[in-house]
Amino acid sequence: KEIWTHKGLRNHFSSSVLIDGHLYGIDGNAGNGSLKCIEFSTGTEKWSKPLGFGGLIAAGDKLIVLNEGGDLFIGKFSPSGFEELSSAKKILDLLCWPAPVLCRGVIYCRNNKGDVVAIDVDHGAALARGQYGSRRSVLDRPGTQPPTRRERRAITPIEDRAELPRPLGR
Repeated sequence: KEIWTHKGLRNHFSSSVLIDGHLYGIDGNAGNGSLKCIEFSTGTEKWSKPLGFGGLIAAGDKLIVLNEGGDLFIGKFSPSGFEELSSAKKILDLLCWPAPVLCRGVIYCRNNKGDVVAIDVDHGAALARGQYGSRRSVLDRPGTQPPTRRERRAITPIEDRAELPRPLGR
């Protein structure tokens, strides 16, 4: 039995997340998109924020959004709105359609060429930038197996920290 139909949240690539009875996702297609909140039980749109087309993940009480232009947004979310806590413009070039990944305090973002950037959430610093490998990431993280010699040549440490998100702390 159909409960409701809604054309106001048209995911193109990225899936939405359902948290506490509300659906959060990117509405739109390549070149245009908005982050939206829909009340799941009724289909009522609660709010919309034009962040661009892209992907998102939820982490605790925060959403991490990477839009197709390479802009990264981190913010608190609720049915009443999205409060941006941190953002960075153009952390990657080209099309950034994959959703970001958060693992052990590091946000990994990738573009359609396979370039990857890793950002330390606690310090607001990019750890490394490189080309995604077929078996392992070229990004080295303390406590993980180091990259191969071929992968190490692809790593370029980030020097310009002005364009990176502010630290969030824990």
